[in-house]
Amino acid sequence: MRDGSGAGAILAGVDSLARGIQDHPRWPGRGTRRRIAELEEQMAVLRAAAASLQTAISEHATHEDVATARAMLDLARSLARVTKPKEVAERLAEAVPGIAGVERASVWFWDPKAGLLRGQAVNGYGKEVAEIFVGLEIKPEHTPELERLVAEPQPRFYSAETEDPFVRAMFAAGGSAGAFLVPIVEEGTFVGLISVDSTAEQPIRVDEAARERLNAVAEQAAAALKNVRLVRDLKRSEERVRHQAYHDPLTGLPNRLLFEDRLEAAVASARRHQHRLALMFVDLDRFKSVNDSHGHQAGNSLLQQVAKRLRDCVREEDTVARVGGDEFTVLLPRLTRVADSVTVARTIRDSFQEPFKVGAVAVQVSLSIGVGVFPDDGDTSDLLLKISDQAMYRVKEKGRDGFRFHVEPAEV
Repeated sequence: MRDGSGAGAILAGVDSLARGIQDHPRWPGRGTRRRIAELEEQMAVLRAAAASLQTAISEHATHEDVATARAMLDLARSLARVTKPKEVAERLAEAVPGIAGVERASVWFWDPKAGLLRGQAVNGYGKEVAEIFVGLEIKPEHTPELERLVAEPQPRFYSAETEDPFVRAMFAAGGSAGAFLVPIVEEGTFVGLISVDSTAEQPIRVDEAARERLNAVAEQAAAALKNVRLVRDLKRSEERVRHQAYHDPLTGLPNRLLFEDRLEAAVASARRHQHRLALMFVDLDRFKSVNDSHGHQAGNSLLQQVAKRLRDCVREEDTVARVGGDEFTVLLPRLTRVADSVTVARTIRDSFQEPFKVGAVAVQVSLSIGVGVFPDDGDTSDLLLKISDQAMYRVKEKGRDGFRFHVEPAEV
């Protein structure tokens, strides 16, 4: 008998996922390559599991064996695609009854930081029981059995006649006559468990073959959880690299690269929707004297405070960027009136009347601001940058501490 649904499909899917990560255009650095290696190891586990299951589906297998093996293959395929722990739990709860030949199953994950076991997903229970179990948090102080399971993660059977009052209460809540618990273990560490149970009308029977299948499922669950964590770490690393590529490390503001992207987009939008925008080129006056008098560290502190003060003067949708040592830009992407940009320029200038505290010293600095307006002064991003820069230098020539438009509006 051939496997029409295909362990081969699972193997291909796993390979595709691994290649997709490696071929990502932002291939990460050394620390993330280690995570990639770990991810590939886990992919190998899934490949091996799928290959073993494919072998198990043979011409000599019974119909029940084939159905169970197909369920295992479907689970392996499903787990290779998930991206969240909750999804892992839901796939497990959905598949386990068919794989183990039981009616009900629940999945619980261990939270090492909080030191508790939390219900994640159930299958075969009524709605009321599901609402109790999913999200339920069990701590070692509730039952010594949990502490024992965490310390010695081995499969265990519990009957409703157990002496543990908490376990008895759980059975009563679920209407269970007994339960078989299979721990999910990652590199010797308890990370969760799969529970299969029964009602008094349907006594639980977990034979040796079912135990082996449940153990195999628990191993797949551990590999899937590790994959999810590794992929999450890769995404975080990628986000961190992306942020570092587009932001100034000292102030956290967008850098020139990100600013120019936003300016291009803003100009395109303003042209399409026929509205104005303003670009301000901002330069600190006599910043070098601060560095010379108070030191480089004081200069860095001043730049950080300047960045914050500029951001406080504009709207959330506006962009403040650091494009050079003491050079900043302010992009106002949507203007109702040119007068609005005059108001913002005055607000920025006036906000710098208050001295900055650098260490124990109060430092007074001023700004020279050049302003260009689209489309009045220029209709391309390059031209706006050029004319706002020129306007800023004219402020410098006139004595600093002020703002100037390329073409002065009536409001000025």
